[in-house]
Amino acid sequence: YFTKISGTEKNNHLRTMAMSIALSSTRSVDKNDINYNIKELLNDIGFKNIKIYDYQEKTKDSVGMIISYKTINDYDVIIVALEGDKYYIEWESNFIANESGNIKAFDEAKDKTVLRIKEYISENKINNKVKILVTGYSRGGAIANLTGVYLNEHKKEFNIESDDDIYIYTFEAPNSSNSNKIYKNIHNIVNKNDLVTYVYPNNWNINNNGIIEEINEEKTINIYRLDIFNKENIFVKEKEIKMNEFLEDYIKWLSDSDALDRVLFTKTVEKYIPHIINMFYNKTSFEKERIKEFIIDYLINEAMKENDIINHILDGTLKDYLENNIGTWFINAKSKSNGLLSDEDYDFIEELLNDKNNIELITRLVSKSLNEEPSAYHLSTFLSNIELLIKEHYSLLNYELVKKEDSFY
Repeated sequence: YFTKISGTEKNNHLRTMAMSIALSSTRSVDKNDINYNIKELLNDIGFKNIKIYDYQEKTKDSVGMIISYKTINDYDVIIVALEGDKYYIEWESNFIANESGNIKAFDEAKDKTVLRIKEYISENKINNKVKILVTGYSRGGAIANLTGVYLNEHKKEFNIESDDDIYIYTFEAPNSSNSNKIYKNIHNIVNKNDLVTYVYPNNWNINNNGIIEEINEEKTINIYRLDIFNKENIFVKEKEIKMNEFLEDYIKWLSDSDALDRVLFTKTVEKYIPHIINMFYNKTSFEKERIKEFIIDYLINEAMKENDIINHILDGTLKDYLENNIGTWFINAKSKSNGLLSDEDYDFIEELLNDKNNIELITRLVSKSLNEEPSAYHLSTFLSNIELLIKEHYSLLNYELVKKEDSFY
């Protein structure tokens, strides 16, 4: 892989190996040692001085990663594996985008990764010429992409001679960079049926910086329209469409300036999603069910009991109606639920509901949806197929797609 193949060449065998490394960096849930799998793999292929970062103590800013190296001929080959699954509370940071530049959470994680590589080279007195493989799945892939950009632009800092000596493999990575520059040694392996690969959206000028290598199979999903007067089911099936075509269209629709532009994203999703994730992360299954019960059985019931909301959706006065009534719905729902949630959870939900930026987002999405033909088909289709769409990001499914294009398997 490292003496006969350039980092700029497509190689399906090395691609499978890189994904094996990336997925092995996921914590081992069936072993006493959570890093058992990656240690076994690296030891089996002769890599040494394994250093592990941010696996024991997790925060929203931690970056789970493993670095190791092996001398091959005149080179020291460094492997950097970035954790991309089962990292729990780090999920919070995935939504920290900021209004401009690279996606902030991934960019800050890249800074940590680069610093650790430099420290590792110094600690292990690596003086030979360096070849480096950086690989990651999902969040780890986004960090690997930005790390690859830095390595390409600062080769001398790492004893790297040329583009041929950099091997970056990202798998199912969200977009992370506001640069359009493409590096041939960054390989973005993408299942186009995976929603994560469309996030963050290109029309925010956010990209990945490598060569796209598609591994997807053709799949279809059902298109749905909204029928708010249908008492049995408001989502009505229309026809089938290719999954990847819908996802590309859906993200463009969602991230348009008339819906969820980057500025509004920072004021709504970025502001509240981390707290929501943290709130559920720290709850028992019983407590999570109580939150769902409050939202569905109390809050939504308050909003819908007089059907006024439908009329305001139809006549275009939804925003004013929400601003005037959503606080009352919450107060009534809280009173009727009688201590179902903690005071902290009640306070957070009240803040979220009364935030005018969130009301603006709801109004935009509802208004944009009802002007579609068929009615609200983007939101209806997404909500009706959400479980199916989530499964396309499963790491083992995508590992099988990678192996399918590798003649060794």
